[in-house]
Order: sequence, then C-alpha cells, then structure tokens
Amino acid sequence: MIASRKKPVTVADDGCGFDVRSVARDGLGMRMIEATVKDRLHGSFFVRSDENGTAVSFEIAVEK
Repeated sequence: MIASRKKPVTVADDGCGFDVRSVARDGLGMRMIEATVKDRLHGSFFVRSDENGTAVSFEIAVEK
C-alpha cells in the first residue's frame, strides 16, 4: 500500500468576485473542474467569491 497525504492548492485574486450560485448553475468551466477533482482525483473542491475577490481551492491525495 502506498501512503498518501492531502495536498491543498488555492488560486485567488482580488477582483470584484462573482455569484458562485449562478456559475454553478449556468457555467461549465467550474463544474468541469469540480467533477475532475472529485471524480478522477478523489479530492475536494471549494469556491469562495465576494466583492473582495475569488478563491478556488482543492485538495487531492498525493503519494508520499
């Protein structure tokens, strides 16, 4: 058995943000990223966005 650990990755900006609910419903980009992280990489995916900017984060298991 190969040991693994979670590796967090975050990409953030200080822009004007966007409505996360609208993108989750209407857009394909974020949905495709989320599906890839969850289904293929067995990780977790988070998006935070408000008037102070946006942060897209995910964690995936990596081999030690």
